Amino acid sequence: MNVYTISIRRSDLAERIEEFRRQLARRDLRFSDAATMLYDLLVRPARAQLENKHNLVIVPDGALWQLPFQ
Repeated sequence: MNVYTISIRRSDLAERIEEFRRQLARRDLRFSDAATMLYDLLVRPARAQLENKHNLVIVPDGALWQLPFQ
């Protein structure tokens, strides 16, 4: 198992997640910028390790419980 530290304050991450959720709720088609930013922050650091994997288990904490990972 590898751990990746992200450089963002909890409050800033929570704010970005909430804005992403608001965009989805409004059916705002510009959500892709927020989705990409969250992907780059949370998933991209492990991208090489995720190649050729078929399953991914995400164990959220804090504001990440509010993020629709699907």
